[in-house]
Amino acid sequence: MEKRLIELENLLNKQNNVIAELNQQINHLKTTVDYLSICKLSNEKYPFYEFLMSYGIAPATHFELRRLLGLIDAKLSGKELPFRLTENMDFSADFLFLNEPIKYMDVKKAILEIRSGEKDGQIEAADEVQENDEFISELLHAMKNQGMVVKVCDYILEQIPRYNM
Repeated sequence: MEKRLIELENLLNKQNNVIAELNQQINHLKTTVDYLSICKLSNEKYPFYEFLMSYGIAPATHFELRRLLGLIDAKLSGKELPFRLTENMDFSADFLFLNEPIKYMDVKKAILEIRSGEKDGQIEAADEVQENDEFISELLHAMKNQGMVVKVCDYILEQIPRYNM
């Protein structure tokens, strides 16, 4: 019994060493990717992917952003959206089901919820308003310039207060 316990402890130590080594490799890869994203030349064909890299946006966040803008595109095209779509969303989407035009503030709230990962998040502080508007403007310009949901990007960009100045 004692011999088996020693064997299990040795196996556990080996596995812990492998895990530690893998963690070091992951950290090294993350650092390398960061360095590459800083020193690489931009490719004008892919400004949205450049945006994702520069902000470190995770695939799940990217998916939710594309999902939101795809739903807005469908609504702007006159398609009726089934309300059941809201069941697994990580952002407030009730505005998509109202019988009124889509407003920038609703889209902004959804994008900020996606970005923060918190549904029904806190109202932004006054000093964050401009920073958040600039983030959203940069996001939409990048998508538009890559040819993604251009009609949606134009529609929302026209409503951003600073964009219209």
